[in-house]
Order: sequence, then structure tokens, then C-alpha cells
Amino acid sequence: MQYHPGIRIDSIPVSGLPGLMFAAATIIMFMGGVPAIRELFLITGPAGIAWSGILYYWHHQTRW
Repeated sequence: MQYHPGIRIDSIPVSGLPGLMFAAATIIMFMGGVPAIRELFLITGPAGIAWSGILYYWHHQTRW
């Protein structure tokens, strides 16, 4: 009998829309199960969205 390593997390592509869906589903799942995360998300959610906008703008304005 040959050993099967199973599903490896590093082989699952999470870029683009699938990655966004994975991140959103993870956030929703934790917000439903852990009440303290809801309060934390109210603070970090807008900060993360603002930071992603800054990074998007910076990467499209600078040419290396």
C-alpha cells in the first residue's frame, strides 16, 4: 500500500477572485463564531481596505 500525502495547502492557488472569496469566507466564518473578532474587524477592516488602496495606487504609479 502506498502512502498518500493528502491535500497540501501550499498547492492550492489563492490569487485573484478565488483568493478574495477564500479570505471573505474565512472572515465571515470567524466573525460568526467569535464575538470579539466582530469588534476587531470594525477597526481593522477599514484600515485594511485603505491600505490595499494605497498599495494598489503605489504599485500602478511606480515603475521599477
